[in-house]
Amino acid sequence: MHEKENIDMQHHSFDPRAFLTGDVMERRLDTESLIRQLKLFLMAKRIDIEIDENGVKREIVVPIHPGAQPLVNDKGINGILFWLSSTFNTSNVQGNLERDAYEFFISQFHRSFAVICMTNLHEWDIKLDNYVLIVRSVVYLAYLFVSRTIDNLERTSYGQSMVSQTSTHNLVRGGGMTLPILGGGGN
Repeated sequence: MHEKENIDMQHHSFDPRAFLTGDVMERRLDTESLIRQLKLFLMAKRIDIEIDENGVKREIVVPIHPGAQPLVNDKGINGILFWLSSTFNTSNVQGNLERDAYEFFISQFHRSFAVICMTNLHEWDIKLDNYVLIVRSVVYLAYLFVSRTIDNLERTSYGQSMVSQTSTHNLVRGGGMTLPILGGGGN
Protein backbone atom coordinates (compact mmCIF):
# COMPACT_ATOMS: atom_id res chain seq x y z
CA MET A 1 0.00 0.00 0.00
CA HIS A 2 1.36 3.37 -1.00
CA GLU A 3 1.22 6.39 1.21
CA LYS A 4 -0.91 9.08 -0.45
CA GLU A 5 0.19 12.69 -0.32
CA ASN A 6 -1.87 15.70 -1.44
CA ILE A 7 0.21 18.32 -3.17
CA ASP A 8 -0.83 21.79 -4.30
CA MET A 9 1.34 22.89 -7.16
CA GLN A 10 1.46 26.37 -8.62
CA HIS A 11 3.40 27.25 -11.74
CA HIS A 12 4.13 30.76 -13.02
CA SER A 13 5.40 31.31 -16.51
CA PHE A 14 6.27 34.41 -18.46
CA ASP A 15 4.89 34.82 -21.95
CA PRO A 16 7.18 37.09 -24.00
CA ARG A 17 4.55 37.26 -26.75
CA ALA A 18 2.64 39.70 -24.54
CA PHE A 19 5.41 42.23 -25.20
CA LEU A 20 5.44 41.49 -28.90
CA THR A 21 1.72 41.90 -29.46
CA GLY A 22 1.20 44.69 -26.98
CA ASP A 23 -2.34 43.45 -26.32
CA VAL A 24 -2.01 43.55 -22.54
CA MET A 25 -0.49 47.01 -22.45
CA GLU A 26 -2.91 48.32 -25.05
CA ARG A 27 -5.94 47.20 -23.05
CA ARG A 28 -4.60 48.69 -19.84
CA LEU A 29 -3.62 52.01 -21.41
CA ASP A 30 -6.54 52.53 -23.80
CA THR A 31 -8.80 55.39 -22.75
CA GLU A 32 -10.90 55.62 -25.93
CA SER A 33 -13.57 53.34 -24.48
CA LEU A 34 -13.83 55.51 -21.40
CA ILE A 35 -14.13 58.70 -23.46
CA ARG A 36 -16.75 56.99 -25.63
CA GLN A 37 -18.78 56.01 -22.57
CA LEU A 38 -18.61 59.57 -21.25
CA LYS A 39 -19.78 60.92 -24.60
CA LEU A 40 -22.72 58.50 -24.64
CA PHE A 41 -23.59 59.46 -21.06
CA LEU A 42 -23.64 63.17 -21.98
CA MET A 43 -25.74 62.39 -25.06
CA ALA A 44 -28.14 60.22 -22.97
CA LYS A 45 -27.50 57.35 -25.36
CA ARG A 46 -26.23 53.79 -25.21
CA ILE A 47 -24.83 51.17 -27.57
CA ASP A 48 -27.18 48.46 -28.75
CA ILE A 49 -26.50 45.51 -31.05
CA GLU A 50 -28.55 45.15 -34.20
CA ILE A 51 -28.63 41.98 -36.29
CA ASP A 52 -29.58 42.35 -39.93
CA GLU A 53 -31.41 39.78 -42.06
CA ASN A 54 -28.07 38.11 -42.93
CA GLY A 55 -27.19 37.62 -39.26
CA VAL A 56 -24.51 40.33 -39.32
CA LYS A 57 -24.19 42.18 -36.02
CA ARG A 58 -23.44 45.88 -35.78
CA GLU A 59 -23.43 48.46 -33.05
CA ILE A 60 -26.01 51.22 -33.13
CA VAL A 61 -26.39 54.23 -30.86
CA VAL A 62 -29.85 54.57 -29.33
CA PRO A 63 -31.40 56.77 -26.60
CA ILE A 64 -31.14 55.28 -23.09
CA HIS A 65 -34.95 55.39 -23.01
CA PRO A 66 -37.67 56.78 -25.31
CA GLY A 67 -37.66 60.57 -25.25
CA ALA A 68 -34.27 60.83 -23.51
CA GLN A 69 -32.70 64.26 -23.97
CA PRO A 70 -28.95 64.96 -24.00
CA LEU A 71 -27.57 66.27 -20.70
CA VAL A 72 -25.67 69.00 -22.63
CA ASN A 73 -25.68 70.31 -26.20
CA ASP A 74 -23.07 69.35 -28.85
CA LYS A 75 -20.83 72.29 -27.95
CA GLY A 76 -20.95 71.21 -24.32
CA ILE A 77 -20.16 67.59 -25.14
CA ASN A 78 -17.12 68.69 -27.14
CA GLY A 79 -16.01 71.16 -24.47
CA ILE A 80 -16.35 68.65 -21.63
CA LEU A 81 -14.62 65.84 -23.52
CA PHE A 82 -11.79 68.17 -24.57
CA TRP A 83 -11.26 69.26 -20.96
CA LEU A 84 -11.51 65.67 -19.65
CA SER A 85 -8.99 64.38 -22.20
CA SER A 86 -6.28 66.10 -20.14
CA THR A 87 -7.08 63.67 -17.30
CA PHE A 88 -8.34 60.57 -19.12
CA ASN A 89 -5.36 59.77 -21.31
CA THR A 90 -2.64 57.14 -21.59
CA SER A 91 0.03 59.34 -20.03
CA ASN A 92 -1.94 59.80 -16.82
CA VAL A 93 -2.61 56.08 -16.49
CA GLN A 94 1.14 55.64 -16.14
CA GLY A 95 1.60 58.31 -13.47
CA ASN A 96 2.85 57.74 -9.96
CA LEU A 97 1.03 59.64 -7.21
CA GLU A 98 1.38 59.38 -3.47
CA ARG A 99 -1.95 59.14 -1.62
CA ASP A 100 -1.84 62.83 -0.52
CA ALA A 101 -1.10 64.04 -4.05
CA TYR A 102 -3.93 61.88 -5.37
CA GLU A 103 -6.42 63.32 -2.86
CA PHE A 104 -5.28 66.87 -3.73
CA PHE A 105 -5.60 66.14 -7.46
CA ILE A 106 -9.14 64.81 -7.06
CA SER A 107 -10.24 67.81 -4.99
CA GLN A 108 -8.79 70.20 -7.58
CA PHE A 109 -10.32 68.19 -10.43
CA HIS A 110 -13.73 68.29 -8.71
CA ARG A 111 -13.56 72.02 -8.08
CA SER A 112 -12.33 72.84 -11.60
CA PHE A 113 -14.85 70.62 -13.36
CA ALA A 114 -17.74 72.00 -11.30
CA VAL A 115 -16.66 75.58 -12.10
CA ILE A 116 -16.27 74.84 -15.83
CA CYS A 117 -19.75 73.31 -16.01
CA MET A 118 -21.31 76.12 -13.97
CA THR A 119 -19.56 78.81 -16.03
CA ASN A 120 -20.87 77.24 -19.24
CA LEU A 121 -24.29 76.26 -17.84
CA HIS A 122 -26.26 78.35 -20.34
CA GLU A 123 -23.91 78.11 -23.31
CA TRP A 124 -23.81 74.30 -23.04
CA ASP A 125 -27.54 74.08 -22.25
CA ILE A 126 -27.03 72.26 -18.95
CA LYS A 127 -30.19 72.07 -16.88
CA LEU A 128 -29.67 72.60 -13.15
CA ASP A 129 -31.17 69.14 -12.53
CA ASN A 130 -28.44 67.63 -14.71
CA TYR A 131 -25.57 69.74 -13.37
CA VAL A 132 -25.10 67.72 -10.17
CA LEU A 133 -25.53 64.42 -12.04
CA ILE A 134 -22.86 65.37 -14.59
CA VAL A 135 -20.36 66.68 -12.05
CA ARG A 136 -20.76 63.80 -9.59
CA SER A 137 -20.64 61.12 -12.29
CA VAL A 138 -17.54 62.51 -13.96
CA VAL A 139 -15.72 63.20 -10.67
CA TYR A 140 -16.47 59.68 -9.44
CA LEU A 141 -15.11 58.26 -12.68
CA ALA A 142 -11.98 60.41 -12.32
CA TYR A 143 -11.65 59.21 -8.73
CA LEU A 144 -11.57 55.60 -9.93
CA PHE A 145 -9.47 56.22 -13.02
CA VAL A 146 -6.73 58.25 -11.37
CA SER A 147 -6.57 55.87 -8.39
CA ARG A 148 -4.69 53.50 -10.71
CA THR A 149 -1.67 55.78 -10.31
CA ILE A 150 -1.43 55.63 -6.50
CA ASP A 151 1.98 54.37 -5.38
CA ASN A 152 2.82 53.23 -8.91
CA LEU A 153 0.51 50.21 -8.57
CA GLU A 154 -0.59 50.41 -12.22
CA ARG A 155 2.95 49.89 -13.52
CA THR A 156 3.61 47.20 -10.94
CA SER A 157 0.54 45.33 -12.15
CA TYR A 158 1.79 45.33 -15.77
CA GLY A 159 4.24 42.55 -14.94
CA GLN A 160 1.50 40.58 -13.23
CA SER A 161 -0.64 40.87 -16.36
CA MET A 162 2.09 39.28 -18.39
CA VAL A 163 2.53 36.27 -16.14
CA SER A 164 0.31 33.29 -16.76
CA GLN A 165 -0.57 31.24 -13.74
CA THR A 166 -1.56 27.59 -13.67
CA SER A 167 -2.72 25.80 -10.54
CA THR A 168 -3.20 22.08 -10.04
CA HIS A 169 -4.86 20.87 -6.86
CA ASN A 170 -5.54 17.46 -5.36
CA LEU A 171 -2.72 15.71 -7.13
CA VAL A 172 -2.33 12.44 -5.28
CA ARG A 173 0.95 10.55 -5.26
CA GLY A 174 1.05 6.98 -4.34
CA GLY A 175 -1.89 4.84 -5.36
CA GLY A 176 -3.04 6.77 -8.40
CA MET A 177 -4.19 10.21 -9.31
CA THR A 178 -7.48 11.93 -8.56
CA LEU A 179 -8.61 14.47 -11.09
CA PRO A 180 -11.43 16.53 -9.58
CA ILE A 181 -12.63 17.70 -13.00
CA LEU A 182 -13.19 14.12 -14.14
CA GLY A 183 -14.78 13.01 -10.87
CA GLY A 184 -11.96 10.93 -9.37
CA GLY A 185 -10.35 7.78 -10.59
CA GLY A 186 -7.51 6.97 -8.21
CA ASN A 187 -7.00 3.93 -6.01
